[in-house]
Amino acid sequence: MYDDWLGDCSASWPVAEVPGLEFRCAGERSRPKRETAPAVTRFGGGGFLTWRVAVMALIAELGERLEALVRARSGRSDACVVDVTSLPGHSGLTYSFEVHYRSGGQAAAEKQVLRLAPPGVPASGPNDVVRLGKIMESMAQRGIPVPPVRWYDDDARWFGTAFCVVGFMPGERLVLGPRSFGPGEVRGLAPQAIGAMALLHSLEWRELAGVWGAPVSLRAELERLSGLLKRPRLEPEIAVLARRLGEQITARVPQEEDFRCVHGDFQWSNLLFDSGRLSAVLDWELAHLGQAPVDLGWLMLFSDVESWDGSDLVPQGAPGPRDLLELYNAHQERPRAFEELCWFRAFAAYRFAVITAFNLMLHRAGKRPDAKWEEIALSMPRLIRRAERLLRPAAS
Repeated sequence: MYDDWLGDCSASWPVAEVPGLEFRCAGERSRPKRETAPAVTRFGGGGFLTWRVAVMALIAELGERLEALVRARSGRSDACVVDVTSLPGHSGLTYSFEVHYRSGGQAAAEKQVLRLAPPGVPASGPNDVVRLGKIMESMAQRGIPVPPVRWYDDDARWFGTAFCVVGFMPGERLVLGPRSFGPGEVRGLAPQAIGAMALLHSLEWRELAGVWGAPVSLRAELERLSGLLKRPRLEPEIAVLARRLGEQITARVPQEEDFRCVHGDFQWSNLLFDSGRLSAVLDWELAHLGQAPVDLGWLMLFSDVESWDGSDLVPQGAPGPRDLLELYNAHQERPRAFEELCWFRAFAAYRFAVITAFNLMLHRAGKRPDAKWEEIALSMPRLIRRAERLLRPAAS
């Protein structure tokens, strides 16, 4: 979910740069072009379509390119790609599709997911889908449940931009899914999520630095967030409150510990459960080497009903912050004190307030329409006030 929330200018994709594909005027038939250079073409009355809409309009051509990729990478000359579908939510240029082929004389099918990098945007942070594939591979090798990685490459001849293909994972999210989980179900599944987080934080980060990149300090992340709050046309009330909270947080930055592998967006909507087990941790775009309590504070934010005005981002019956820490400490040689997490909980609220202000601006400007941000924004004053209380002595 958080993977595209801070995707810099890639969040708006203001023009239709469709590598290798041409959009013709309204009423005319679209046609594929075989060269790989982007084609930026007017549509209808001279307006420009976003990259996402352009690819959706040419879904058949995307399927052809996927089929060529699958045949080349799998060695299955009979592979057929069907049911290419744009996935909903905040996952950017992401599509599911099915691969049909024959295996041992029998018909077989696999559902997979394609993630494309935004065109014309530097391959860094959440836009670097090749790094995403490498990170998920490194996690699968160390026992973290992730979608199986099929292929990734920055070779533009396939889609005109970098790509990553993974297997489609069965399962349901505890929030924002097709059904509501009961409080008992949530409490029963939560320990598996915390166990996966604890395992991630226990990994030897130096072995992964070549894939994960240089460690990120808390102050560096604070500077980045502060820079986003300087963008024009942010929602004034949220921006003012967030800046005030940011000043308080920056004045109280804790001493940093040894670095750890940090997911960056470890919360309930990024966890898949299937038949009573955690089947996958999703959305690794913000994974980095940093401070382990960043993940714990983030999950606590999405488990703290006092931070929200009736948000559906918190599962019914989710363990509260104290209960989450108890579950986490069961995996630690040195248990953490609850008070240690107050700053990181406030930091999580600050991050999310910045994210909300930024994406609400994009939504209202028509660059990335998503009415969910209007709903989320209603909780921001309460969320920020809650964070400010956490920074005071004897916070809870």
